[in-house]
Amino acid sequence: MLHRISSAWFWFGSDRPGFCLGTSLLITLMLLMYAVGIQASLSLGPGGDFPRFRDVFLYALSHDELPSLLVSVAFLLLVGPCQERRWGTVAFLTLSILTMTILPLLYTLVLFVGGGEASRICGYSAIQLAMFAAHCRQVAQRRLLRCLPVWFLPWLLLLMGLLLLPGTPALLNFCTIFIGHNCILSCL
Repeated sequence: MLHRISSAWFWFGSDRPGFCLGTSLLITLMLLMYAVGIQASLSLGPGGDFPRFRDVFLYALSHDELPSLLVSVAFLLLVGPCQERRWGTVAFLTLSILTMTILPLLYTLVLFVGGGEASRICGYSAIQLAMFAAHCRQVAQRRLLRCLPVWFLPWLLLLMGLLLLPGTPALLNFCTIFIGHNCILSCL
């Protein structure tokens, strides 16, 4: 019973067995890109560089620093299988690609409207945070430890992410939570 309560599947997913191909594929791609040294990033906002075609598709899977890669892989290992079992592999990968596409557009718009300066982004943790926010919104009627609403967890992860990865722009993570709460669910 204690194992079932502490399991992430109890809080966020289902107990359906199976291999999580989408999660494994994303982790493998991230680790291979880091090992080979493929660097891709987007410089967004006023004064940013026009992105290369390769960077648009690979920025989310590329990591400049080892701590960023470790946080992305750990976060994906923790909640990726729950999401994939709940939504299915095709929907999981489709939502990942959709979030990878929407995030730079929304973040650039926010930077231009807010008068911010150019910001460089790369890494998968922001994409996973958006999908986690969507997942938490689907299970909004549940409470964690009887006092904390589940929809509040992405905001706690945002605060933890700012502490673990201080180079990550807070506005980027705010945009990802916005995407997760508002945009992704309509695609399911």
